[in-house]
Amino acid sequence: MPSKVSNSNIPSESQETEGTLMIDKISECQGGVIPCGGNRQDLTLLNTLLYEAQAFADLVEKNQVEHQGLKNSLIVARLLTEICRQTAMVFPAGRN
Repeated sequence: MPSKVSNSNIPSESQETEGTLMIDKISECQGGVIPCGGNRQDLTLLNTLLYEAQAFADLVEKNQVEHQGLKNSLIVARLLTEICRQTAMVFPAGRN
């Protein structure tokens, strides 16, 4: 179970027919695949947010305000707002 506020030394594991997917640190995509043959293949990303930083820098350079990422963010924000409304969830910062 991923969390931004906790630290666990127990890896996540998914056992499949051709091997086991082990994720040592799920919040940072650190882990690897252990195929049935037993040789671990490291799948760790060197910098998990690098692509986001590059995409953001490109948008700033181009002065591009309208883009698919913004549209997706607005959809997610609207959905989360509606879920909170329907479940009567109120965060402390949202109280009047």
